[in-house]
Amino acid sequence: MRKIGGTCKCRGARGPRGFQGPRGPRGPRGPTGPSATCDYRACTVDTSCGGIFPCSPPTGDTLTVGPGQMFATIQAAVTAASSGDEILVFPDTYAEQVTIPVGKDNLLLVSQTPQAAIITTPAGGVVGNFALVTTNAQCTRISGFTVTGPSVVQGNLRIGIYVTGGGSAIIDNNVITDIRDNPLSGLQQGTGINVDVGSAIVVGNTITSYQKTGIRINGSGTCSAVLNNTVTGVGATPTIAQNGIQISRSATAFVQGNTVTANIYTGANFISTGILLFQVVATAPVCVQFNTLSNNDAGLALATTTESLVQGNTSSNNTQFGIFVQSDSFNNVFIRNTAQDNPTFDIEDDSVGLLSALTANVYLCNTCTTDNKDGAICASTSPLPTSIPTTAEVLDLFAPASIPAVPPVSEG
Repeated sequence: MRKIGGTCKCRGARGPRGFQGPRGPRGPRGPTGPSATCDYRACTVDTSCGGIFPCSPPTGDTLTVGPGQMFATIQAAVTAASSGDEILVFPDTYAEQVTIPVGKDNLLLVSQTPQAAIITTPAGGVVGNFALVTTNAQCTRISGFTVTGPSVVQGNLRIGIYVTGGGSAIIDNNVITDIRDNPLSGLQQGTGINVDVGSAIVVGNTITSYQKTGIRINGSGTCSAVLNNTVTGVGATPTIAQNGIQISRSATAFVQGNTVTANIYTGANFISTGILLFQVVATAPVCVQFNTLSNNDAGLALATTTESLVQGNTSSNNTQFGIFVQSDSFNNVFIRNTAQDNPTFDIEDDSVGLLSALTANVYLCNTCTTDNKDGAICASTSPLPTSIPTTAEVLDLFAPASIPAVPPVSEG
């Protein structure tokens, strides 16, 4: 809408020239170049959860595991260990469940040869919490293992590595594969790494062929950094809708530099996602940045999510959406993401409000070709508003009579 000023355009006699007033504030630069409005924002996740968590290097003894070593099984070494010990695991296949209990803090579990120490399902199946590796202790480090299924008993293997009970862990450089039933089933379980009421730094892992979710950060009080992992689903399947990385139910997380592919559901009513934000709340912020998402139904999806920061991601060549935002997600900020060659829309936002393109979210300088707002999202370079409406009543004033139905996401 053109703004009309109050100055009369009638020409009269020219009066004396007055003094030049001060220069007004510079407006935002147009779409031909970047501007301050399109600068990346600082993530607040580290502050919200105390910088993830502090851990000290192990300072105790080294216990060895493997043929001809001090212990035949990893669990026997954990049981004998004291806080601060290192458990060095030599190449072999270890068909066992491993649990690090409360009080065994600052243990380092490391494969002596990367990925050559293999933890797999025991002959009698997985019991208890149905996880291969569990830590309830503080500052456990799990490094360089192969953790693998599958389970021939449906529903028996549910988690590869599990951080819970207020525990914390650094999980790095592992290969986690086949955490699933064999054959693949529709049971909504089978997660490579699950952090649920705990904290973790999850970095540099390769997670493949899971049943439901590659990496799951879930629950109020959970805080994690998910960095530089490669997460690959089973590909096109009618059996189950998968999610590569899921941040959910009031967890807070920093998700950066991951490559997520091959989460595709060919059944009805749901879609698979590369990264899913589900029930993310303002009091537990989430930052998703500089990830590469392709060959998923939706590269990135938001459902019942508010005040997340999504910036610098590339979400292209997915089967349906680059970025998909359900109508119940609002006050999220999307900056300089690239979404191209996604058949349904590069960006679809079904929310309604007073922000970018009359959605309930802010879009700044994203690179895309198609959106469900006649190109208004892709063209949006407007600055952040000084005040963001937060009440549902305000947003509902702009709600259409009906919103077209779209396939919902399927959280785990």
